[in-house]
Amino acid sequence: MTTNATFVLSGAGLKLTFATESDELTLDLDDTYAPFQGTHQLQSKDTDAGSPGIQLTGSLRHQSVGRGGPIVRTAQVSVFLPDAPDQGSAGTASGALVLAASDSEYDTAPQYYAVALTGTVNAPGGRF
Repeated sequence: MTTNATFVLSGAGLKLTFATESDELTLDLDDTYAPFQGTHQLQSKDTDAGSPGIQLTGSLRHQSVGRGGPIVRTAQVSVFLPDAPDQGSAGTASGALVLAASDSEYDTAPQYYAVALTGTVNAPGGRF
């Protein structure tokens, strides 16, 4: 995998940007993912570096006011991307995102969202 590639992918109700050099993952979620809608920046590393492709994990947190105190909801995010191309290359890319949102207030089973992603990957060339 190259050390400097940028993935820009989108799917149903979301846009994902991932920079391999900084390991910065940005998610833009629409109202479909309430209460986690909005822009989120996650620091993430490839969790399965020994296998082909890139697998990233992270978590989102939402806190709201409740009768007995704050209501905290969390969501675990897993992103699956192809290997980044060699430097000086660009092209199309596809991947997947799985979001498992739990509602800790009621201890219910998580709600899962699985989204196919398509977009571009760019690995600029150069010596520096």
